[in-house]
Amino acid sequence: GKDDGRHPLSVEFGLEMATQFGGTTYERAADGTMQVTHNSTNFKAFWNALIPGGADAYESEFEYSNYLGNSLGSYLLRINFDKPTWRFSLYADHFFEDHSAMLMVDYNGYGTGNQWNRRDTWTFLLYDFKDMLLGGELLLKRGTWVRNIVAEYIYSKYQSGPVYHDHNPGASDHIAGMDNYYNHNLYAGWQHWGQVIGNPLYQSPIYNTDGKIVISNNRFMAFHIGLGGQPTPELSYRLLATWRDGLGTYIKPYTRRREQVNIMAEANYAFRQKSLKGWSVGLGIGYDNGDIVGNNFGGMLKIKKTGLLRTQ
Repeated sequence: GKDDGRHPLSVEFGLEMATQFGGTTYERAADGTMQVTHNSTNFKAFWNALIPGGADAYESEFEYSNYLGNSLGSYLLRINFDKPTWRFSLYADHFFEDHSAMLMVDYNGYGTGNQWNRRDTWTFLLYDFKDMLLGGELLLKRGTWVRNIVAEYIYSKYQSGPVYHDHNPGASDHIAGMDNYYNHNLYAGWQHWGQVIGNPLYQSPIYNTDGKIVISNNRFMAFHIGLGGQPTPELSYRLLATWRDGLGTYIKPYTRRREQVNIMAEANYAFRQKSLKGWSVGLGIGYDNGDIVGNNFGGMLKIKKTGLLRTQ
């Protein structure tokens, strides 16, 4: 229980990025035929995936191009205040899908007339700092009935704004909005076998009724709370609750705002008898109510063994 002399305050900061690239992609054209694109897999493609650059194969013939592949990431910031009996943390996560949300600025000083594509003036467009996750966590190191408390807020409705416009001879303004989180026009979104990779509040394609591999609800606001404890050395529990609303996407918005509530309760019992060392049993229930994923109820029974299968 004594202070070990370390300063209780610590700060963590980082940048996380990932890119889908390469492979062969297929897209159905308006006439029903299948458009096949063979994407680059050479060393330059790997370099452009690591340091965003280049362009996708199908964009080589266009005047405008984006960086190669489907790139996304986030800035992470966490502040911890750690004492012998408790720890409190505040954290933030600003996510992005392209340079508009990554840099929060766009060059916007192109000329006019014949000089429409020339960088003419030192002018920039600033984007709002809206899309983020904010959270707080309290750990009571000696807590029993209440040990962990978590509260989070997430907002993803902005996406650099509702307009995307490349500068042209008639309008020199360049606005790179409609980021369309977790979706991509060439790759089948940030998902695997119909489940999104990362934040589960983005609508997984497995819920789509039209068979399309697309994240149909990526503009939402949500609040999440979590509570956990360990009343006895053998028994632990956690309670999780999330409320969110949804607007669909900029390209295909919902006709009205939708809401959803998700609740989960879980308890685990770890056996302490020597003959049952490493064995535990858990029971969980979950309930969904709303018009994003509908009304659902489910349960889970878990039997777990850690360490070697044999007992000592």
